[in-house]
Amino acid sequence: MTETILLLDGDDLAHRWVSAGDLPAEEKEAHARIRKRIEEWESLLEADEVVFGYSDGDNFRKHIFPSYRSRGDQYARTPAFLAIQKFLKEEFPCYQKPALEARDILGILSTSSTLIQGHTIVVSGDSSLHMVPGWFYDPERHASGETMFINKIDADLAFYRRVLEGDADNQVPGCPGMNPETTGRLLSAFKDDEALWLDENWTWHRHVWEAVVEAFRKAGQSESEALLQARLIRVLREPDYSWDTEEVHLWAPSAALE
Repeated sequence: MTETILLLDGDDLAHRWVSAGDLPAEEKEAHARIRKRIEEWESLLEADEVVFGYSDGDNFRKHIFPSYRSRGDQYARTPAFLAIQKFLKEEFPCYQKPALEARDILGILSTSSTLIQGHTIVVSGDSSLHMVPGWFYDPERHASGETMFINKIDADLAFYRRVLEGDADNQVPGCPGMNPETTGRLLSAFKDDEALWLDENWTWHRHVWEAVVEAFRKAGQSESEALLQARLIRVLREPDYSWDTEEVHLWAPSAALE
C-alpha cells in the first residue's frame, strides 16, 4: 500500500506559529501543542509520515540578482522562532540543501519519483507553490481536510503568470505594466489549448514563452530580462536540481519540457 507523506515548510510554520501568538510560554506545553497540530493534519489527511523542508542561509537567486529577498529574509528570527525550528528538526525528518529555499525543497520532493517513495501532499498556504504540479492542502483555508490537485498545465501557467506579474515580497519586479487582469488575458488562450500541451508540449511552451517575451519587449525590456525573472520566480522541480551534486539548473526555455 502506498504511503502518504506530508511535506511542510519548517520556516513558514515557525513564523506563522510565532506570529499568531497562541503558543504557551512554557516550552514543553508549546511543543505538545505543535505536535498535536501536526498529528491532527496527519489524521485528517490519512498520512503516514511528515517531512520538513528548511531554507539555507545562502540563496542561489541572490547570486544572479542581489536585490532578491527570500521568504526566510522576511522572518524575524526571534528566540521563539529558532526554538520552534530546533524542536521540529529534532522531532521530524527534514531536508535542507545549500542555497535553496524551503519551498524549493518541497517542490523538488513533491515532483521526485525517487527521493521520496509514496504519495506526497504539500501542506502550505504559500500560493507560489502552485507553480509545482501535485497535491496541496492549505490548513488555513480548508480545515475540513479538502485537498487540491494542480495538474502540470496549470502549474506551468502559474509559473508564466508569475514571470509576468513578479513577486513584490521577493522584490522580483516582473514585466512593467502587467497585472493579474492583463496577464490573465494574455495566457487565457494557452489554458484553452490543452490538446497542444498534451500532443506537442515543446510547441506549447515555445508559444507561451514567445508571448511572455513579446510582453517584455513592448514594455521596453529584452528577452534576457524575461529570462532573469523566470529564473528568480520559479520554484524548483526535480529536473531543476541535481540532488547528489547539489547543483541548481537555472531555468531556460529549452528546459520547459522537463
